Amino acid sequence: MDIKQYLELIKVNEINQDFVNNVEKLYKNALTEELKHIVSIVLDDYFISQNCRVLSATEILRTEYFTGVDFTELAMIPIVDCKDDDYIVYNFATQKFEMYNIYDEVSFREADNLETLIETME
Repeated sequence: MDIKQYLELIKVNEINQDFVNNVEKLYKNALTEELKHIVSIVLDDYFISQNCRVLSATEILRTEYFTGVDFTELAMIPIVDCKDDDYIVYNFATQKFEMYNIYDEVSFREADNLETLIETME
């Protein structure tokens, strides 16, 4: 699946309300409508480019185990692993999608929606 296909799938897939409820409880924040669609299709991980892989449901629910970073404390939810310790995240505090480097602990790119953020990466 490529980036374009992934972005189209987000627009049409059904929301998995049970999983959304688990994510909202864990991250202690309500998900936006876009985020609900995004997390509802992460039942398996997908490479959307050579460097970017959509996180699996397990990785979203257990990010601290997989990354060593407590994203719940950062008020962020990781969505895509873009290698080199870079993740596409949704930042609940800024209400933006961001690129976040877990090693440097810094956000370095942001957008109002996932599609716009991905466009800035190309």
